[in-house]
Amino acid sequence: MAYKMVVQIKGNALNERTTVLDENKAEGAQAIQVVEKYEQNNWILSYDREDISSTHKLDTIVFVDKDKREESRTEMNAIHGGDTTKISSLDTVEILEEGEV
Repeated sequence: MAYKMVVQIKGNALNERTTVLDENKAEGAQAIQVVEKYEQNNWILSYDREDISSTHKLDTIVFVDKDKREESRTEMNAIHGGDTTKISSLDTVEILEEGEV
């Protein structure tokens, strides 16, 4: 069963860029590689962004199943260790909800 994750992102950096991950940070570049791997293997079924304002967005990512979501969480945590400022220039990167869809 597919597995959805909704991520709240906030920050003035959204006025200048559309991506959450910052390729100019070493850990950000590593995180981008993880996302690209999941996209290339079709483990991410869809991605959608809802604009709340110019500096506040909700991103919805649907994984092929819960196992792939958990694998991505493990890989991302290995990169940033719980500190999302290592991979992003945004003020807030927060998972609001997760669950099967």
